Amino acid sequence: MVERSAERKIHIRLALDMHRRLRIRCAELDVSIQDYVVRMLDQTLDVEAEDDPERRSESMARKR
Repeated sequence: MVERSAERKIHIRLALDMHRRLRIRCAELDVSIQDYVVRMLDQTLDVEAEDDPERRSESMARKR
């Protein structure tokens, strides 16, 4: 039996200009698009969780 990863893939569509800007920004920071997007999503979700007590406890549990 094949063991499945706890990670999931998503696919998004970006305008050509946004994709170009994203590639440039990632090159400036010397990070992959994957790492950059995950970091941005994580930061955004953490900020949003601070505004919602129920989500705050979920965010704190995830960081442990």
